Amino acid sequence: MNSTELNLVKIESSGRRLVSVPVSFEFLRDLITKGARIPSVEVVEGLPQDALFCGTTFSESELVAYLFFIHESFEPVAQGGIVPRVMVTYRLIAP
Repeated sequence: MNSTELNLVKIESSGRRLVSVPVSFEFLRDLITKGARIPSVEVVEGLPQDALFCGTTFSESELVAYLFFIHESFEPVAQGGIVPRVMVTYRLIAP
């Protein structure tokens, strides 16, 4: 992300426990396209079930949306700090 894109996400206080999850535009498009088929998946590695959604931004250069979440288990992020990315791992479920 470039500095302009990073400025879209405001960290309101020092020590906020945030992470970002990148989601590709292609995946988002597939979720909303009539007739699209999404295979059944299980999340193998991801966010804690009680993580709270707190915002979003996007990167045109990466063609990715970033979803931001707060949870007590995440490392604190100082004001103006870089929010860590969490990659979600999926496993296809056989029909």
